[in-house]
Amino acid sequence: MGVALCAAAAQCQCNFHLFYSAFQHGRMRQSRRMLRRMFRRLSATERINPRSNRARRRGFYCRVDSSTPRAGLANPLRALYNGGMKRQIPYHGWCFVCGNENPRSIGLTWFLEDDKTLSAEFTFNESQQGPPGHAHGGASAAALDEAMGLVVWAAGRKVAAVNIEINYHKPVPLHQTVTLAARITQMDERKIFSAGEIKLADSTVAVSGRGIYVAAPQLFDKVRIPGSG
Repeated sequence: MGVALCAAAAQCQCNFHLFYSAFQHGRMRQSRRMLRRMFRRLSATERINPRSNRARRRGFYCRVDSSTPRAGLANPLRALYNGGMKRQIPYHGWCFVCGNENPRSIGLTWFLEDDKTLSAEFTFNESQQGPPGHAHGGASAAALDEAMGLVVWAAGRKVAAVNIEINYHKPVPLHQTVTLAARITQMDERKIFSAGEIKLADSTVAVSGRGIYVAAPQLFDKVRIPGSG
C-alpha cells in the first residue's frame, strides 16, 4: 500500500511539472489534459470518498480514515453537552485556536459549564500581538469564532457559519488572563444563533460577538470530530 501511494505521488508530481510547463508556454489544451490526469491520479489516493457528490460539487473534500466504523463518527460532544456538570471539551488537533498539536495555536482549553455555556481562561502573547502590548483584533475574533461555533457543535448540530459579527470595546492586553464565554441564544430547525464575549480580569467586556450558523450535515458526515477516538 505504501509503495503504491509513493508511486502515485511521484506520478502526480511529474504530471504537475508537465502541466506547469504547458501552461507557461500557452499550450492550454495540453495543460487542461495534464490537469485532468492529475485529478484522476488523486482520486485513487486523496479523494477517497466518491459517494459524497454533493460536498464535492461545492468544493469540500475531507480526508477520512475509511477503516473508522460509522458509529465512531457520531458526535461525542453531544454527550458532554447533556452531561449536567462542568467538563472539558477534547482538544482539536491542529486547530489554530485550541489545537494541542499546533505549536502556534492560541492554546485555549474549553470547558462546558453546568448552564451549557462554553468557557475558557487564557492569555494572549506576542505571537498574537497587534498594537504594542495588546492582542491583534483578528486573534480575538478567531477565539470568538471558535467558541461560538463550538458551543453549537457541542449541542449536537453539525453546522457551518454564515455570518459572524465582532464588536471591539476595549484593547485586550498581552500576558493578562482573560475569560471567554459563548452560549446558544436561539435555535430552530435550520438556523442556530450564538453569542460570545471576552472579558478582562476586572470583568469588563473587551470584545463581543454574535454568530449565525446553518445546519450542514452533508458537509461533515465523514469528518472525525474531536474525541471520537
